[in-house]
Amino acid sequence: MAKKKSSSKGKERPPEVDKLLKPAVVVALGLILFQFFKGINSEVIRINVAVERPPEVDKLLKPAVVVALGLILFQFFKGINSEVIRINVADEMELREVFFGEGEGKNYAVLCHPEDAKYPVSSVFQDASSDSSAPAEFRLLDCNHVLSSEKSVFDRFKLNKKQRPTVFVSGKIGEPKQVPAKHLKTGSMLVKALKNLLVPKAEKVETTQDLRSKCLDKDVCALLLKGGKVSPNYVKDAMSKLLVEFPKVAFAAVDTSVLYVKGIEAEYLPEFSSGQPRFVVFKKVTGGTGKNDGRLKTSLATLPGHGVGYGPMSNLIGDVVSNKAEMKKVPTLPTMKTRTKKLEQEERAKRERRSDQQKRQDSGSGSSTPGGAFQTNDGTKEGRKAERDRRRAEHRKNNPDYKEKTPEEIAEIERRRRQRMEEESAKWNMAPEDMPEEGEPVGDEGSMYDEEDGDYYDMVYEDEEEEEDEDVFGTKEGRKAERDRRRAEHRKNNPNYKEKTPEEIAEIERRRRQRMEEESAKWNMAPEDMPEEGEPVGDEGSMYDEEDGDYYDMVYEDEEEEEDEDVLDLD
Repeated sequence: MAKKKSSSKGKERPPEVDKLLKPAVVVALGLILFQFFKGINSEVIRINVAVERPPEVDKLLKPAVVVALGLILFQFFKGINSEVIRINVADEMELREVFFGEGEGKNYAVLCHPEDAKYPVSSVFQDASSDSSAPAEFRLLDCNHVLSSEKSVFDRFKLNKKQRPTVFVSGKIGEPKQVPAKHLKTGSMLVKALKNLLVPKAEKVETTQDLRSKCLDKDVCALLLKGGKVSPNYVKDAMSKLLVEFPKVAFAAVDTSVLYVKGIEAEYLPEFSSGQPRFVVFKKVTGGTGKNDGRLKTSLATLPGHGVGYGPMSNLIGDVVSNKAEMKKVPTLPTMKTRTKKLEQEERAKRERRSDQQKRQDSGSGSSTPGGAFQTNDGTKEGRKAERDRRRAEHRKNNPDYKEKTPEEIAEIERRRRQRMEEESAKWNMAPEDMPEEGEPVGDEGSMYDEEDGDYYDMVYEDEEEEEDEDVFGTKEGRKAERDRRRAEHRKNNPNYKEKTPEEIAEIERRRRQRMEEESAKWNMAPEDMPEEGEPVGDEGSMYDEEDGDYYDMVYEDEEEEEDEDVLDLD
């Protein structure tokens, strides 16, 4: 690849070996000269008491001259090698490699410096380029050059030309990103900033938003749950190796001594122990955090116990990346909470319930299903049926005088149950976000109620679709006719009625949506708030008799298999 070199700043930077070659030559030359002068003075001197010995300082004078000469030569060659390569703006391939990392995939630290500049290259940039620990290739570029997009480099990548020196990083990490001025005071500060920007590291997670954006929204993410503020050295070394071994995997870390990852700690990980890290790998299934990405769904794989080390961690990540690991679907996305005693008690209670269920399953104390083994209620249709069978068997065991219900009695129980459903439906048959404040008139779907004059207004949504099934309020046409009737009646009773302006209608809609959000927060029940195990809860497809506490199966002709097994989704 051809490179354009200027007379004073365009000399090509030598490889690392050449950097040490010239100083080595200088040192060797110094040693040769030293040995030469030493050879001259190596003649044996006969002791003559009459001749006076020269002072010791004369013996050190010639070696000192040789060392000084060597240092001068070293600084001379170092000055020659401190020149930074200038990017050839006429080479489009080189520009794309520097700006977007196409080609060798290196990271670059670029200083904006015109070719015809009358001022020297920034000493801060030169000092940083001389530091071999810097994780970037240093280049000079005329940022006033106009690209094929008819914009200069400054305008194309929105660089602040008033900040001097103007330094940006680019390449494998992405498009140019300007280095803040606070890091450009000394060469060592610039090198430190480059390490923070370019060296891969685990992202720090403190909030739910951090967890979703930095980890769950990535294709594969490895999350380290630290047992304290500072991780042991073996964990740090393992993470450093993994960051290099898996460059396409996102890494994140959370301090679980003060934070609690709700949704995975009690369900999939061993119990928290101070100072003991835990490790889990997420793999995104569908969706994302964007507006049009759909619902974010993920799965995970964990290490058994607290066996965190480079070997097990590397094997787990490799299995997940190569689709060899057994992934577990996560029904509800995890959230970040402050670790409290209440959360720890809830976690212990969940672990105890799960342990009891496992013991019952292993001992066979539960009722047997057609398959011959007890199946826990995991949310599936078969699991719910198994739970009803178990409760029915337990009820009959505790009631020796139990008698089977006749078809007439079952029909009467079903009639009473449906009557109760209709009564409750009249009160609560609306979505939680549509609940109005107590005492306010209830508007239908597609209507908006004005508190000031009690009038209704139609609302049209772009994504509204025709509903095939009728709900308790009637068909769509019937509801619209009812709204028209109420509107006409209202205007008839209010001769001084005035049409609302679009601004007034928008304000009414804003207040309505605010009420919807407040009510949604009240009624959106989390899974952990559901009744405890053992309480009579009627499932879909079951019928509960309040008089004798027994369950009866209900069969619906239009019953279909549900694809999503969880009723509540608290993303």
